[in-house]
Amino acid sequence: MSNLDLQDATSLYECSEDNDLTITPAMSLPEGWTWRGWDDGSGSLNGPAKNQRFLFGYDLSPYSSSGGIEYQESTERPYNVFWGTLAEYKEWAEARVQKVL
Repeated sequence: MSNLDLQDATSLYECSEDNDLTITPAMSLPEGWTWRGWDDGSGSLNGPAKNQRFLFGYDLSPYSSSGGIEYQESTERPYNVFWGTLAEYKEWAEARVQKVL
């Protein structure tokens, strides 16, 4: 992460209402792509450009007892369910983004 990205990430963490936001770099995407996750089980993939925010938003709560993750590829897309772990979901989502970069 560059200093600017790290500074932005730190600012977002500090601005989070209860400091319940965790920001981690994406594993297989270029620098600047991050996962932002909240303690309530929701989160999203965010790129360095403003039009790359809130991609692959997810919510662990609705299907947690059955092993699913509710997700939305972008804010304009309908919700779907991914069946697997959060790590598998993130790997899958990053692979989908890689195809269009």
